[in-house]
Amino acid sequence: YRASVEVLEEVPPSAFFPEPKATSSIVKMKPRDPPFDVLDERMFFSVVRGLFQHRRQRVRNALYRSFGGIFPKTTMSKTERRAFIDGKLPRELAEARVVDLEPEKFATIANLLISP
Repeated sequence: YRASVEVLEEVPPSAFFPEPKATSSIVKMKPRDPPFDVLDERMFFSVVRGLFQHRRQRVRNALYRSFGGIFPKTTMSKTERRAFIDGKLPRELAEARVVDLEPEKFATIANLLISP
């Protein structure tokens, strides 16, 4: 979001002791201006964190399941939470799978959730 990332080199597990089960990468991160508008960064990062906890689900269900983490001071009932989510998101976005979202869609979701 705030940096462009470039993979410079892959590092095999044999380069470490003990050998991990994963391949590592050396990356170069270069700061940049955000490529899309975010109205509230705290909300944006809460939405990203909450959605990725349920990344294989549809956005509507992932938001519902992570609602308390995104809105920690909420007093909404479960029914009110569902209605709130359904009222804020267009159907196409609500039905998308989290893993299929482009980065700017996370900003769109966060911006919609805080809009009046």
